[in-house]
Amino acid sequence: HKGCNKVGSFHPVHIREDLCEHVVVDYCDTKTFSDIVIENNVGKVDFIKIDTEGQDCEIVESICEFYRKQEAASLHEKPNRIQFETNEPRHKKRVDAIIASFEEMGYELLYRAFDTILQVKRDERGRYRKAMARGNV
Repeated sequence: HKGCNKVGSFHPVHIREDLCEHVVVDYCDTKTFSDIVIENNVGKVDFIKIDTEGQDCEIVESICEFYRKQEAASLHEKPNRIQFETNEPRHKKRVDAIIASFEEMGYELLYRAFDTILQVKRDERGRYRKAMARGNV
């Protein structure tokens, strides 16, 4: 079956078709987005694309919280664009809440279908960059 990847457990198709004993399970170390940014002293990320087999909302929520805290502390400039997979209707309310959270931080919704794309509003980008140049952020 195409697209039968799953993080954290077997995919429902594997269970339904009684294929679990034939599935290869791989384990790997993971790091959060914020860990990567902080450990590598990344000042600016222009574009973030997330496709994590069903864990996209959790990751995007953590990225939103990270940048909300960073913005308050004036540490890291928020990314210009964020794209994440949202093809499952069961996550509609959660995705609505994510979009609203990013809109509160000056983003606008560019696209929503199989993927959701958010971008910093143009006037917000200019205002933020000017404030950074003046040292006010």
